[in-house]
Amino acid sequence: MLKFVLLIGDIVGLALSSSTGLSEMIASGVVSHVTSTSLSVAYDGQHDTLLELDNSTQYKLVKLANDVTYRRLLRLSLIFFKNVNTH
Repeated sequence: MLKFVLLIGDIVGLALSSSTGLSEMIASGVVSHVTSTSLSVAYDGQHDTLLELDNSTQYKLVKLANDVTYRRLLRLSLIFFKNVNTH
């Protein structure tokens, strides 16, 4: 059995569960609390669709790459290459 671990600070996406495996992300947020039976995700105020979730619909959480880290690395890479090209 595959074990899936979510930790506080992980970035997750909320999507409709689909039999095809392809689904559109409804929102993304950060895991804020984890217990053995529950998971809390903090979303920003831009996701009004979360107020309209249907209890009869199945959803899935998808662990996303940490885009904050990616942006930091990209910014540092650009600074590095800029400095290399000027010397």
